[in-house]
Amino acid sequence: MSDCLVTGVLPMDVDPEVKRANTVFVRPWMPEAAPEGLKGVEPGAEVGVIPGVDKLVETNPRDLTWDEFMKVHIYVGKVEVVHGSTRSDRDATLREVRLDVNFGDEVGKKLALLWLQQSVLDVEQLLGRQILAVTNLDVKPGSEAANWFENGTAAILTVNGKTVLEPAREVEIGYRLA
Repeated sequence: MSDCLVTGVLPMDVDPEVKRANTVFVRPWMPEAAPEGLKGVEPGAEVGVIPGVDKLVETNPRDLTWDEFMKVHIYVGKVEVVHGSTRSDRDATLREVRLDVNFGDEVGKKLALLWLQQSVLDVEQLLGRQILAVTNLDVKPGSEAANWFENGTAAILTVNGKTVLEPAREVEIGYRLA
């Protein structure tokens, strides 16, 4: 299991000491009693908002420009309410989890959607945890995203739909990673 080094959004010419102070390690959350299904979460596993094929990714075939990257708002939030989960009517192997997440003063509290593979995590254990989510999805009716998310909801980042991403140490709620 490997951590991922992520630096908060800072100008390119920032002092290296400031960068070090604003660097956060991000890792897949592993419950104390990790179920068998989490054993496949390893370095190179795909991170996304909708579970994909369980495969290792060696390289990203599409590079983003800095301007494109800055359009994606990834924030750290704290799970305040777990509404439970329901089986997806789009894919019987997936379940949708609805959470109320506090993303701090700038973003506020939002309904966040999490898509997981069936029976991998006990979602009640997410209560009180810090998670990472994309908070600025603009979901247009009829788009592919509309099949999975409602406009205005946050999309929680997962590792192959098996677990969520969390900061390795507690950080301020509302910390923006991208």
